[in-house]
Amino acid sequence: MDLKKQKSTLEKLKIKYRLVIMNDESLEERLSMRLSKMNVYVVASTLFVVTVLATTAFIILTPLKEYIPGYGDVGVQERAISLTYTADSLEEKLREQTQYIQTIKDIINGDVGKTDQEKGAEDVEPEREYSQLVLDHHSQEDSMLRAEVENLDNYALVESQDNGRVGLRDLYFFSPVSDGLVSDKFAPDRNHYGVDLTSPTESAPIKSILDGVVVLDTWSLETGYVIGIQHRSNLLSFYKHNSDLMKKTGNFVKAGDVIAVMGNSGEQTTGPHLHFELWYNQSPIDPTEYINLN
Repeated sequence: MDLKKQKSTLEKLKIKYRLVIMNDESLEERLSMRLSKMNVYVVASTLFVVTVLATTAFIILTPLKEYIPGYGDVGVQERAISLTYTADSLEEKLREQTQYIQTIKDIINGDVGKTDQEKGAEDVEPEREYSQLVLDHHSQEDSMLRAEVENLDNYALVESQDNGRVGLRDLYFFSPVSDGLVSDKFAPDRNHYGVDLTSPTESAPIKSILDGVVVLDTWSLETGYVIGIQHRSNLLSFYKHNSDLMKKTGNFVKAGDVIAVMGNSGEQTTGPHLHFELWYNQSPIDPTEYINLN
């Protein structure tokens, strides 16, 4: 019974029909087709499958797929993750460099070991004679930072075979001020780790004592414009209270090159002069023992 019913249904699908298109007025036959239900089903199914496949291929093979909600490009996601990691690394590097620069500024300003509240709460010091100034003690943090600056690979001026064996007395030093006079001597017992030099010319040029690389050019409230130079043999020189700086960090200078102009900048001065410091192996030394400053 079921076979007869199925056969009857299949035969009905195969029954031919004629589709005629005629002119309504003249009854002229324009188009005639023989169709069956099976033919119509097959054609409709084929058109549906072709349309679905064409639409799917168009979406997959073109950027249109990126506009579909929930569909993301794997490459874009990987680049976004990579950029996120890069941004985090740059932020951390910027934080470290900012802290490093602030540490150098604290050393120049004499704020080593002080908290942020103590720095902000200090009143402006009254004007004092620069010959009676008391600088901060040579702290362990100061020594560690100067050691780090001196050992930077970018600022290495000599080959490793030097090993600090070159005697300081064998080096030829230029005087930082050509016609300078020592107005205050090196006195570590009262925390004065340099010498003060004056000149008949208020705007006398300040010169580098040796070849070197500028590792610091900054301004502070206490010491005004300051420039620091890394030399060979673990020597580091500082020039403070300048009115202007002629070199920038990273510049290479030769002995005798003008690096600044003598001035009266900063609160710890009452007249134009140069406060000059010379550090050897992270310790301050008396410049007058190696340089003819008068």
